Amino acid sequence: MDVSLEVNGGEMLALIGANTSGKTTLLDTVSGLLHPAKGTIQFEGKDISRMDPYQIVELGITQVPEGRRIFPEMSVLDNLIIGSYSAGARSRKWRI
Repeated sequence: MDVSLEVNGGEMLALIGANTSGKTTLLDTVSGLLHPAKGTIQFEGKDISRMDPYQIVELGITQVPEGRRIFPEMSVLDNLIIGSYSAGARSRKWRI
């Protein structure tokens, strides 16, 4: 899969495609669950291509898969807050 995209601060991006088109693979790669076979992933000028997921979370990048209500009795805001357990994530709480 060849992908090239740029998302600037304040922008939103929708990733749309048919089943098996690579959407989840792309998100898993940005999140550090997979590493790219070639090319790089840049975030705020830093190459994150080979970072582990916990390091990427510290930078403020994470994903919340659809339909995975880990704490269904909690509000959306409470679920987001509990996800900011790391010091790096807590410092970015305003981004919630």
